[in-house]
Amino acid sequence: LPFCKANVLSHAYCLHSDLIRLPCGDVTINNIFGLVIVISTFGLDSALILLSYVLILRSVLAIASREERLKTLNTCVSHMCAVFIFYVPMVGVSMAARYGRHAPPY
Repeated sequence: LPFCKANVLSHAYCLHSDLIRLPCGDVTINNIFGLVIVISTFGLDSALILLSYVLILRSVLAIASREERLKTLNTCVSHMCAVFIFYVPMVGVSMAARYGRHAPPY
């Protein structure tokens, strides 16, 4: 793609939404491709994670002992926190890149 502006990114790492603004040519296909990848990644990940938690919760509730159930649920909560630690910053960076265009650089 032809570039006509300065090749300066607003972040220290490459975001697709940041890179797609640099070229002067037609970027429609590239823009649609990036959107499809993000939607399919987050959509498929979210659906599979939700399905796995439903199956895990169903298995945990089938355990007879209350003490064992609580111990297992404690492990599930730890795993959910690890998933949130991974996804929350990613979603935050995506939202900042998409909606923070008019915010000051600092």
